[in-house]
Formats: sequence, structure tokens, C-alpha cells
Amino acid sequence: SKDHQPILLAVGTDGQFRNLCKVLESQSLAKDIKFLTNADRVKNRIDLQSDLTTLFSKHDASVILSKLHQAKVPAAKIKKLDEVLNDSLAKEMVLEQVEPNGKISKRMATVAFKIASI
Repeated sequence: SKDHQPILLAVGTDGQFRNLCKVLESQSLAKDIKFLTNADRVKNRIDLQSDLTTLFSKHDASVILSKLHQAKVPAAKIKKLDEVLNDSLAKEMVLEQVEPNGKISKRMATVAFKIASI
């Protein structure tokens, strides 16, 4: 992205790819024979990554992510570990335990889910 925020794409269908190209305003990419099917995109992923990097460099991450989500294109900002751990959902997964020596240890729950009350 223009603001150097890394973005992860999980585009697996031809429709998602066409929507990605619309959001990026690149019909030439959508019509490029090297990228017509998912198999083509995988085979030519180095060229595709180069083209996408150029297109994404014209957009701020938050703006383009919003547009991608509206277009139903699976995408997310790649967060640094401190950003992940400061997220409210991650904080709910922190387990604290008081050790026999009085120190508090913290660890992340390996499985997290909430049981709805019946």
C-alpha cells in the first residue's frame, strides 16, 4: 500500500479476482491471459505479485481494504504481534496464573470459544 502497510489477499475464485481488479481499477489485469483462472494466477504468481504490488502502492491500506471488503474480496492488513495482542479479542484469550512464588504468568489460550447460555 501507499502507506507501506502489508496486506494479505485470499483470492481463490475467478469472481473474487475480477472484483479485486475492479477495486484496483485495472481491467487490463482482469483480462490478462496469464491471470484468467486461479490455476493461471498460481502458475504466474510472481508476475501477478509484481503487478498487484504496483497497483496497491497507489492506495492507502485502510481505504483499499474498505473497498475490498465491500466488494467481497477476502483481504486483511497484516498486523505486528503487538497490534494483535492489543486487540480486544486477543486480550480475552490471555490467561493469567499466579505462580507459587507470587509472580503472575501470562499465556494465550490455545482454543477459544464462548458457550451460549441455555
